[in-house]
Amino acid sequence: MVKNIETYPTEARYRELSTSSATYTAKIAGAKGGVRFLRALGFELKTVKGSSSVTEKPEQHEAMVLAAPDAQTLAEGKQALKVSAALSHRQL
Repeated sequence: MVKNIETYPTEARYRELSTSSATYTAKIAGAKGGVRFLRALGFELKTVKGSSSVTEKPEQHEAMVLAAPDAQTLAEGKQALKVSAALSHRQL
């Protein structure tokens, strides 16, 4: 996700995560510190108009949205994920 935002910073689809999607629920909301990590990157919870990836029907839905990606913050976030993954593997 962070890599896609770095590569395509102007693409809104990479900067909006529907909170009702199965992927968000399982991989972010279900992961310890997942939502906190998004907030640290600058994501905010917002009500957005348009189809959600879940229903594909035009409506309002809640999403975590990154309005203005900051390259330095994204790089630091990506590095933090690498360190966390390395520490997790050592503990196993």
